[in-house]
Amino acid sequence: MLVISRKIATTAIVATCMLVALTPGDAAADTGPRVSSADQAGFSATGARFYGVEIWAKLPDAGRFSGQLGRVGVSVQLWTRQMVFDLTVSACTDPACIAGGKPASYRYRPVLSIYNRSTHAVVCSTSPAKGLSTCSGEQPGWNQCRISPQQTVNLSMDYFHPAGWLNALVQAGRCSVNVIDSPGVGLVVNQARIVAQFGLTPWSPVRIRAPRSTERLVTLGTPTPPPYYAEIGIYTRQFYGACIGTRWTHHPVSVLSASSRSPLAAPTAFWANGCDFGIDLERR
Repeated sequence: MLVISRKIATTAIVATCMLVALTPGDAAADTGPRVSSADQAGFSATGARFYGVEIWAKLPDAGRFSGQLGRVGVSVQLWTRQMVFDLTVSACTDPACIAGGKPASYRYRPVLSIYNRSTHAVVCSTSPAKGLSTCSGEQPGWNQCRISPQQTVNLSMDYFHPAGWLNALVQAGRCSVNVIDSPGVGLVVNQARIVAQFGLTPWSPVRIRAPRSTERLVTLGTPTPPPYYAEIGIYTRQFYGACIGTRWTHHPVSVLSASSRSPLAAPTAFWANGCDFGIDLERR
């Protein structure tokens, strides 16, 4: 188990939340081809060696979408060739977590999971599900944290390859918890994702019922300026951060209909200098 003081962990978090000066050159990011996903909609960034990803979102009342979804979640992820680090807050829309059920208002709960990228097997997780290995460094109170709908949540995750440790932070109202795990030294994070996630894992097949008209699920972005905060952090000679739509190649991630290959859930275009975007459930 890796033991790191709260002071060091806080310093790491501040490194991610750096002030960003957005320049005209930052707006020249390339939009890559769409990525099809079983249960995610949002954006992925590639073309750099990443160390951190962060987002703010006002969480919707999940029960409002019970006709279309079984679960509503917001996730930040770091992908290496070997592993996927996934920090998600999610809530079921009905008691059975199945689309089309009776609407219910549940609070969101945070889960940090590390997966084998090739096999999708769980390496460790903070979920209390039986049979799962618990990630080390879990702060007391993590699994007691519950976030009410309409609260604004901050999700932040950093991987520091020289030391081999991962820090995940969830903040919303009085809930402020973090996990520090040690997945290994020298991993190369070649992809960062900011998405809405509708299943329990990044690959869980889910059922989505299209609404009669396009409906906004959630808006993801940065706090109201000033200042602007980084959504993505990369390794250079100095730490550098900016928004996902401003600098790197970014790929829309969409859930597609199996029959028509048309989007069921997809991200909108960016606004606010490439920082903010929405996730829509697409109409029939």
